[in-house]
Amino acid sequence: MSDDPYAPIRAVTCALQAGETRLGSGVLVGRRLVLTCLQVVGVREASELKVVFRAGSKGELGGPPRIVEVARVKRSTKGLDVALLDLETDAAPDLQPIPLGEAAFGKDFLCWGFPEIPDEGGAIPDGVAAGLGQRGVVLARTEEFHAPRLHLYSKMEIHPGLSGAPIVQVEPFRLVALMARTAPPYTEALAVPVSVLPDVFPGFAATALLEPMS
Repeated sequence: MSDDPYAPIRAVTCALQAGETRLGSGVLVGRRLVLTCLQVVGVREASELKVVFRAGSKGELGGPPRIVEVARVKRSTKGLDVALLDLETDAAPDLQPIPLGEAAFGKDFLCWGFPEIPDEGGAIPDGVAAGLGQRGVVLARTEEFHAPRLHLYSKMEIHPGLSGAPIVQVEPFRLVALMARTAPPYTEALAVPVSVLPDVFPGFAATALLEPMS
């Protein structure tokens, strides 16, 4: 097992792009299904989007990126900041989607994401090309514009532009939320809990969400 705690998260996290413009992040939740924030894809058509996995199936870096086209975009119609992308092909034959789970408050989280980078005619900077790791604590459940959110806190700066990046907790290893937004001084953020998904997309996540270990 890798000593790198970000490795299993990095393996299932992808950058979302429109042309050379990086829009944000997404996470693999099915063989051909990526979950992201609605704000990341906006009103773009599937033909305008692609997902880019920059790590191997064990989270290793250094190999060529894997680019997968998007077949269809399913957007929330209930005012919630979530969207599902149906992919044209499997992301990788041996890549296991991340299970969903309930958040444990007062417990640590890990996050891996690809900051949004507008297309300004240049290449994506090396420092963020492979993504960025973040860590902190899930403080509590809250609301924003009458929509459920998780309140996150970190002693390190939470990098802006990480919308759609997976918020993961362990014991058991599970996806609990998607990064939604942060603001100065960038030590706190709001995230969209995955517990909203069965209501937003009927039939999705039909099995019970994984509960944190006591």
